[in-house]
Amino acid sequence: MKEIRSKLFNRKLNILNYVWLIIVLSYIPISGLFILYGKMPLKVYADVFYILNIVSLILCVLNYVAKKKLNSVDLVVLLLIILADVATICSNYRDKSLWGQPGRYEGMFMLITYYVLYILSTFVEKHDKKKIVACILGFGVMQVGVGILQQINLMPIINDGTKYSGGLVGNSNYFSTQNIMWLALSLGLFLFSNKWCPIVLVIIFSVGLALGGAMSCFVGLICVILSIVIILIVNRKYLDVKKIAKKFVLTVLLIATSYVIVGTLTDSGVGKDIKGLFIQANDIVVNKNTDDTYGTFRLYIWKNTLPKVKDYLWTGVGIDCFRYIFKPYLRLDSGIVGKAHNEYLQLIITEGVFALLAYLILLFINVFNNYKNSRSKEYDCLDYAILLSVIGYITQAFFNISVIRVAPIFFVLMGLSYNRNMLKIEERKTRSKNSKK
Repeated sequence: MKEIRSKLFNRKLNILNYVWLIIVLSYIPISGLFILYGKMPLKVYADVFYILNIVSLILCVLNYVAKKKLNSVDLVVLLLIILADVATICSNYRDKSLWGQPGRYEGMFMLITYYVLYILSTFVEKHDKKKIVACILGFGVMQVGVGILQQINLMPIINDGTKYSGGLVGNSNYFSTQNIMWLALSLGLFLFSNKWCPIVLVIIFSVGLALGGAMSCFVGLICVILSIVIILIVNRKYLDVKKIAKKFVLTVLLIATSYVIVGTLTDSGVGKDIKGLFIQANDIVVNKNTDDTYGTFRLYIWKNTLPKVKDYLWTGVGIDCFRYIFKPYLRLDSGIVGKAHNEYLQLIITEGVFALLAYLILLFINVFNNYKNSRSKEYDCLDYAILLSVIGYITQAFFNISVIRVAPIFFVLMGLSYNRNMLKIEERKTRSKNSKK
């Protein structure tokens, strides 16, 4: 009887896990409409997220009670939370470190929200992951539709200094970051399955990525494509390489065509920006020229930030307190520089080297876990899709910033990429082999 009750409890808990995550993910685009039209301040958006996180935290506790076991990721996340606390306590700007800068709101409490969402996502069962990914892609299609309407002036674009679409996040860089995750998911579902229908999603999100126009995410796309090639080489014994290779060539052509069409039909200048990206990259590598304007002044920001790392190496300046490392503030024509425009550089400056190492370890565990599990029969197109979306995000993060209307999606996807259920299967196999011996 006790075992039956336990199974019923776990079943209900599994349902609650994915239903709640879908509710949280749905809140992001729905609130985006209100924010876009000035009906909801960003601070209210953040405050509601804190309230939602209370439920997420309760579900995490219930899952730990039911599973009665900690994994390596749990310990790393706990370490990240402790290091975030230390960075805040040691900061001279504690209030800002707790809640984040006005207009950003990515302080300690928001980081904890990300980590809780990540942990909750790791408990989601395989069959429920499909529903969450479907939700993410569904809202993605809606946002690309918004991006198209913005290009034909039927919906507003929040002015971020470009002619690119901003979707419901009102910024072309953030919109592009979402699109690289959506496109990577679609590529995985199309290439590693026997179905052809996901090709429609590949086309939609290729258009979306071109509409967003961020070159950081174009670099992310190149890394996703290279990752697919590496997967085909490493796992050639377990995959139908010839079939996937044919699909792969088709998708590359479709993505290229999408960029050409968007560049032709809009005045966003995406073709010119791609050409400029390769010219700048060649000038940096071949001629060792690090012009401050390259990467839309990212090189200027990095060159000024790197010498400051040694001053904040151990505990950082405080979460979301990047601007305070400069006296006077570092400025561009667009205003005060409030982020490092490199999530890893941002992390070491604001929280210290140990926080950066812990985060990199978390990323490594997730990717390595996928590498091990990819040789299993249970590893399928959905797992590859989620892995590719994580790779897409962590690549573009080298050139971009974390924001509270995009990062939650990434942390949910990264949590889904860590398959606790697969670990249980491997443990049972090991016990079975040992018992036979």
